[in-house]
Amino acid sequence: MGYKCPKCGYERQPKDLAPEDECPKCGVIYEKYIQSKNKNFEAAEALFWKGEITAAEDLFKELYKRYPDIKDKFDEYIKKIGNEKSNRQNLEEAQEAIRKNKLSTAREKLKEISSVFVDTSSGKKVYLKEINEKLDFHDELLSEVMKATEEERYKDAKLLCEKIKSEFPQEDQVGKHIETLGKYIDVSSLKGDPPQQQTSKNLVKCHECGKAIGIEATMCRNCGVSVQGPPKKIESPVFNGKNLDGGISVFIWLLLLFGLLFFAFFIAHLFCSLLSTIIRHLLL
Repeated sequence: MGYKCPKCGYERQPKDLAPEDECPKCGVIYEKYIQSKNKNFEAAEALFWKGEITAAEDLFKELYKRYPDIKDKFDEYIKKIGNEKSNRQNLEEAQEAIRKNKLSTAREKLKEISSVFVDTSSGKKVYLKEINEKLDFHDELLSEVMKATEEERYKDAKLLCEKIKSEFPQEDQVGKHIETLGKYIDVSSLKGDPPQQQTSKNLVKCHECGKAIGIEATMCRNCGVSVQGPPKKIESPVFNGKNLDGGISVFIWLLLLFGLLFFAFFIAHLFCSLLSTIIRHLLL
């Protein structure tokens, strides 16, 4: 079998008249073709490893048109270039997320980076360190919020939550907690005596969490559930500004007395009639 052309793939036949170093079909000089291909491919590789991935991609695509036999290496580098573009995109998105304090998003983006480049890998380490420092600060503030809430220092807890909200605007749950703490402050009436100074006579248990709350409270300070307030006193009917409760009571008592008198009169009359009948029968 004859030599196979690296450019067009034509295999030389014994009958071919072209020089041995030249392809009978496409006319390429084998040695010059190979030297040119290797030189240009090395230049494209150099661009890639310098981090100039866009320029490297363009050159690799141009070389593939001129040197189709580089397909395997071409596919390998195009894949590497695609991965590196994805890595750099994730790094940029992580940077933007860190600026906006969206730490969870930034951390997920950084986890997806698996770059072969020193600068990208170093950037990943730097930003991960920054994220961890911010998360430690976030956890410290959150711990102080929980402690203040447990100790019923609701104003302090609310201020800490507002600080977390300003530092970490993506924290939706903190906003809801601020709203709940505001309700706790209103319900517990911290302007006067603190709720823990209430006597046991004025406290009831929350049906949801079991914590003690004021008997007048409409919402639990601990869990935020709505509770039924004290039973409302039923007012007596009023007519022309006067309470009718006493008059009604007197009327009822008079009615009962009249009924008893009527019943006694009826029994006496019945007894007399019966006695009269018995006497008449005895005399006869």
